[in-house]
Amino acid sequence: MASDMRVALLGSVEVTSGGRTSSPPRSRLRAVLGLLALRAGRVVPVEALIDGLHGEDPPPAATRTLHAHVSYLRRSLSDLGAREIVETRSPGYRLALPESSVDVFRFQQGVSAGRAALAAGDAMTAATTLGTTLAMWRGDALADCDVHGWAHGESGRLRELRMAATEDLLDARIRLGDHRATAAELEALVTVDPLREHLWELLMTAHALAGRQADALRVYQRVRRVLLDELGLEPGPELRRLEAAVLSGEPLSDTAPPTATARRTGPGPTAPDRRAEPGGRPGSTAPDRRGEPGPTAPDRRSEPSGQPGPTIPDRRSEPSGQPGPTAPDRQGEPVGEPGVAARATARPTVSPVPSRAPGGVLPPRLAYRGESSSAARAPGAAPPPRLAYRSPAGGTRRPGAAPLGSMAIRHVAAPQVESRPAAAALSPTVPAVVTRLIGRDADLAHVSQLVAAQRLVTLTGPGGVGKTRLAGAVAAQTGDLFDRVEMVELAGVATAEFVVPAVADALAVHATGARGLEAALAEALRGRRVLLVLDNCEHVAAEVAYLAHWLLGRAAGVHLLVTSREVLHVSGEVVRPVRPLTGHGPELFLERAGLSSDLSREDVAALERICAELDGLPLALELAAARARVLSLREIADRLNDRFSLLTGGPRTALPRHRGLRAACEWSFQLLDDEERDLMAVLSVFTGGFDLAAAAAVAGHHDELAVLDTLARLVDKSLLTADVTPAGARYRMLETIRRFAAETLGDGERARQAHAGHFLKLAEEAERGLRGATLVAALDRMSAEHANLRAALGYASGDRALRLAVATWRYLYLRGHYSEGRQWLESTLSGEAPTPLRAKALVGLATLTAYQCDYATATGHAERVLEIEEDPGALSLLGEIARETGRHDDAIAHHERAMGHHETRGDTWGVGFQLELMALAGWLAARWDEARDWATRAHDVFAGLGDKERLGWTLLDLAAVDHYTGRDPSARLREAERLFGEVGFPEGQGWTENLLALTALGRGEVATATAHLRTALRIQRDLGDLCRGASLVEAMARAAYLAGETRRAAELVGGASVIRTAIGSPVPPAERADLDELRASLAETLGEPAYREALAAGRGQTVPAVITVAIES
Repeated sequence: MASDMRVALLGSVEVTSGGRTSSPPRSRLRAVLGLLALRAGRVVPVEALIDGLHGEDPPPAATRTLHAHVSYLRRSLSDLGAREIVETRSPGYRLALPESSVDVFRFQQGVSAGRAALAAGDAMTAATTLGTTLAMWRGDALADCDVHGWAHGESGRLRELRMAATEDLLDARIRLGDHRATAAELEALVTVDPLREHLWELLMTAHALAGRQADALRVYQRVRRVLLDELGLEPGPELRRLEAAVLSGEPLSDTAPPTATARRTGPGPTAPDRRAEPGGRPGSTAPDRRGEPGPTAPDRRSEPSGQPGPTIPDRRSEPSGQPGPTAPDRQGEPVGEPGVAARATARPTVSPVPSRAPGGVLPPRLAYRGESSSAARAPGAAPPPRLAYRSPAGGTRRPGAAPLGSMAIRHVAAPQVESRPAAAALSPTVPAVVTRLIGRDADLAHVSQLVAAQRLVTLTGPGGVGKTRLAGAVAAQTGDLFDRVEMVELAGVATAEFVVPAVADALAVHATGARGLEAALAEALRGRRVLLVLDNCEHVAAEVAYLAHWLLGRAAGVHLLVTSREVLHVSGEVVRPVRPLTGHGPELFLERAGLSSDLSREDVAALERICAELDGLPLALELAAARARVLSLREIADRLNDRFSLLTGGPRTALPRHRGLRAACEWSFQLLDDEERDLMAVLSVFTGGFDLAAAAAVAGHHDELAVLDTLARLVDKSLLTADVTPAGARYRMLETIRRFAAETLGDGERARQAHAGHFLKLAEEAERGLRGATLVAALDRMSAEHANLRAALGYASGDRALRLAVATWRYLYLRGHYSEGRQWLESTLSGEAPTPLRAKALVGLATLTAYQCDYATATGHAERVLEIEEDPGALSLLGEIARETGRHDDAIAHHERAMGHHETRGDTWGVGFQLELMALAGWLAARWDEARDWATRAHDVFAGLGDKERLGWTLLDLAAVDHYTGRDPSARLREAERLFGEVGFPEGQGWTENLLALTALGRGEVATATAHLRTALRIQRDLGDLCRGASLVEAMARAAYLAGETRRAAELVGGASVIRTAIGSPVPPAERADLDELRASLAETLGEPAYREALAAGRGQTVPAVITVAIES
């Protein structure tokens, strides 16, 4: 069916085949199809496609996403039986259709035919051909897709060709005698594009030929006023000739006005284009609307003979000997045709037949392509021309009045600008310092350097992060580098059209002659070194971008420092995100609250909570500090769950949106479109960040690319931050913003269940990787999503919640979250759970309970599992409990029984696991040879599997045997220490520190041993695992004795017995000889009465006190 396929680009992108018309479902797919269709039959390189999709700022994964777009496009076209028309051809892709299948090429051919007929004097054929050709337009070219770079310029070229064809059509109709109707249409068109002189020429001719000489002369006076007001120029020679002819009564023929075609080919001198860019490059003269073409710039309305296809830029040379395309220059100007593409893309859209009645009310601004959405303009591309909003007296035009023309012009007449004398280097508009800038020393230094070196610096960040305060400090610090520094507050500028007047007013500049304010600003700033600070620009970001592009291109000494929650996307822009405070939050709070830094331990903890809960956001901290006059720090911290009600009452002099935390968030959300607002709402179900896959899942999209563009816009608007690493991008939002977004979510049950489903799948996939070589990667993946796993458990219910708890308990054990893992399992386990799932849950619960030394409860859970099935996990756990309670033979028997099950199942990892546990029980029981054999066999298993955690345990077992049999275990211990560090396994690190301490004590290195023991005790305390606690305290007693602290050593021995009694764990046989020797030495040194008194003192302490004394004394 591809043979009869047609692609339409002159309006929305559509594909017709076999009588069916459809359109690719997404904007990016339509854009890719449009780019390929603009070069139908030819290969479009990947780099050119990326430029057309993204412009000057493509994302890092642009090539990969392009390939995905092409794949989805092919899938979309397959419904029409045309999947094969998108071909992969080095160095890009090719649309395998002839040019005649694309309406753009048929339009260009029709225009050429119509012009040829008009030049031959066949007005009827010209009118028929051009009318039919123009009827192909259904709207603006590529109207429903987002294109940038060369494609944006191509769209402008087609728009200009459309307008030129409209002029030729009207010319033909005048020649056919349709004067009055044509004059009516021309009246509308000259109002829309008042600087297009040929329209005025046609209008004068139509009126004159209709016998309306007075109307023709009034047209001349109107165009003269417009040209004088806008350009400071008199009408061109053709208009003056027409005026003279009408005044003299000279008869005009129907062919009197030169056609657009004739004026492009006839002889005559070169005249400057009245709509050219000011400050255009030499040699960029555009086609003259009055006479002949300029010497260097090809006419954008005509096609070279024999080349009706559009010119598409490529960064590589064209194959097959074709002329090289015009590639977009990274500085924003096309190479090969300087200045022309910018003018072509800056033309307003004009319908060949106006959609409103002549004389109807025009909108306050012309509608430029893509103006309704900032995304439609290529980042960094030359902005569309801005209208001169001026009354005849030179003031600001009232809203709703007819526009007088575009500011995208080259001025010929000398400017007449009145400007009050320049102020001192630092203007009063830069706010004086009232409070100290805290925590921004590095930012201040860096941004000051940027402002001195770069022309446009944009400070971005969420509301209340301190952008304005930092910008003011930068302006003050860098003031001596500039002739003048001005700060313009744009928060009060309600609409975009008042941005330029606001900046002009701040600089005391206004126009008194023919120029608009943009030109007056550029002229006033030209030749001077000026720092202009534009503050709070996010709600008028597009207009500020246009102004920045304008000023930077026309006043070389101007530097701009912009504060905005949104990036401007202007060429040359340097973006500096302003982050919340990290270590200086407490300092800011205390200073603003007027409190001393001499706080109690409880107040310090409360202040840390406040700073953490408020993300270090300066506005939030200052609002909280204001409450310190009536609430204690703990009361403030406890009320932050209702932060939006608590944090109000900011300074009366502050902007309304800075007087409360809710107002600051509301302002940011008001600047979002519906798609962005909806996505922010569903993203609020995340905690601790998320990746692209998670965002797509929660948003309900199977295609991740469907949400990527929206995520990128939210990052640009400072509502999300993106942390891009080689492992992938991760997105985060401040907790305050997340809570506000959650309020907009409504019911949100669908999003929460999608979140729970996504993270259940992630957890179950990761759990399968918690053995062998994939262990570390699986642990890191689950660790990155720990907060989301916790949230998902709250969103899920029933078996889904239990499955999540079962999938995560081993991760929680390995990373030391014993209590949390136990709580997750206890809260989700119910008698209604399916038997296999309940058994898995009980094994996990028994394990975590045992590791917290609650051996009786753990035994009960394990025995319940064995009532269901002979599970090796339950048998293994009973063996570990037997080991810790001094029944080492029973422990080894349980492990041998469990190992038999693993061998039957062919579970190599399980066999190695039981061998290692047998080795651990063996050396604690002083069965050295057996322990060495079991540990060696286990080591061989895990070395083959690449399991770093279990390999570390086998090295510990072998090191322990070495230590107790008189060998040096140091090398094995250092290797185990490295492995446990890579895994992030605190229990293993604690055991390693224990054995390093015993090795140091054997060498008499008391200080080294003490340091190792303190580290091991801290780990045990933080884990809530006391299984080695008593042994560590007893080893600390040995160190104290060797250091001469005999009474303290005796107290520690007594304290260790408290721990052993509490958990029911006797002294292991491997440690008895050393402890007996220590007790005898202490009794001999202190004397029996003093020794027993010290023991009693130690036994009189609680378990936590014993651990604290051992660590801190």
